[in-house]
Amino acid sequence: MDVLLASRHVFRLELSAYVLSEAGYRVREFTRSEGLLQELTHCLPDLLILDLQLLSEPELNELRSYTSSVQLPLLLMRANSAQALALAPNEEIVQWPYQQADFLAQVQALMPLGDEVIA
Repeated sequence: MDVLLASRHVFRLELSAYVLSEAGYRVREFTRSEGLLQELTHCLPDLLILDLQLLSEPELNELRSYTSSVQLPLLLMRANSAQALALAPNEEIVQWPYQQADFLAQVQALMPLGDEVIA
């Protein structure tokens, strides 16, 4: 199962990619807001994990519209900030920093790994 992980925070990106890879997911990393939507249309993943600090509010709204239209599960990552919570009050959110087991449980709830375990 393919995950696109988007964050400009290198530590969050690398740690999350490692956790997902060790759990058997194929992970592509994306570090900028420019071109994210084009990347999604070019190679649609099974799940998008997005750090809320990567996009502006209009960019986030455009991305939400796209993910909804193609039924792409979206998991938002945020640091502890009221502003970030205000941007996504009713969406799947993983709190940064996270507990590894909690993070994987949220990913698995949105995109079960099933029988496709990667060796």
